[in-house]
Amino acid sequence: MSSEIKLYLESRDSGLAEAIARAPSEIRSPRVLVQHSRESGPPASPPDIALLHDDPQEGDILQRISAWRQRYPQTSIFVISANNQPEQIVQVMKTGASEYFFDPPDLQKIRDVLVRHRKETVADTENVEGTIYSFIGSKGGLGTTLIAVNTAVAVALRNGGKTGFLDLSLQTGDSSVFLDILPETTLSDICKNMHRLDRSFLRSAMTRHGTGLDVLPAPAHPEEGLNILAEQVKKILTLEKSLYENFIVDCSSVSINELTLEAFRNSEIVFIVTDFSIPAIRNTTRLMKFLQKYDIPFEKMEIVANRFTKDHTGSLEEIENSLKKRLFWLFPEDENAEPSINRGIPLVKYDGKSPMGKSLFDFARKLEDPMAQKNYRGVKGFLGKAI
Repeated sequence: MSSEIKLYLESRDSGLAEAIARAPSEIRSPRVLVQHSRESGPPASPPDIALLHDDPQEGDILQRISAWRQRYPQTSIFVISANNQPEQIVQVMKTGASEYFFDPPDLQKIRDVLVRHRKETVADTENVEGTIYSFIGSKGGLGTTLIAVNTAVAVALRNGGKTGFLDLSLQTGDSSVFLDILPETTLSDICKNMHRLDRSFLRSAMTRHGTGLDVLPAPAHPEEGLNILAEQVKKILTLEKSLYENFIVDCSSVSINELTLEAFRNSEIVFIVTDFSIPAIRNTTRLMKFLQKYDIPFEKMEIVANRFTKDHTGSLEEIENSLKKRLFWLFPEDENAEPSINRGIPLVKYDGKSPMGKSLFDFARKLEDPMAQKNYRGVKGFLGKAI
């Protein structure tokens, strides 16, 4: 792959052109070649990046972005604009831009983005044989999203990123709240642009969390989820699997449809979240039988219990006999869980040394290496022996 980035600046402002040309001068690898044009419209050959100056004299910025997208769909589009209205920024990003700089631009930010863009472009050429894990609650209120989100964050922190997350809880979409992010692109936006869907487009549509986790949130409005098709989810998951080493899907509790079934079919493991209440255990049994009717193998399903206490130890064997399956993991009760949710800070960041924070990191380690501490599942009993 070439060590150069070809950047095409579309602007009538010669002063801006000179500043942009100087911006990457300190970057030695990759080298940035800047081409400037006063004319609006794509050039004869595609650059790696098109940097469009939002100037009324040059035409409507949304139309200009669309023209670029139609001509060169692989080119990344950056925008410089004096318009700081959130609605305009969101519209620009939805139209196809991947970066938005305020005018006059911060040249250091441009340098940083160029370096990051190069790293992501290199990563995009490498096919990853990733693993998908899905989470579904046997009933509501079990903390399924808490476990799914924090597992994804813990894995991302452990492997330095390379982890993605899809919120398939289309009616609630709580992951954005748990992570305190304001997404510019959601699952429904991707599905409306399936004709443009490829690895580059999908990666640019993911929302990057401060922990390095890439997130594809649920639709902003529940009714938007009604138009999402299983075949669209299948294509998205196939691409996500080629982009990320680990990919986590949070599914609505007890809500099984063609979309969630598609997620389960593409998953290495389907984690069913339960607790030790009779309704949750009963629903877990029913859920496993239901999934088997739709060709989800019993061996692919694993059960994790939330809010485990030492008082539950005596009933553990009885429950496992009822489920005909050994519980994969036991997450402890933790008073820090609710404060972390209310503050929008993942528990593993809010207090990674708390009982559940530590358990989540151990759980993430177990996913990476299932044979590590084979019998350990998050709780130790008398004399430190794994329960």
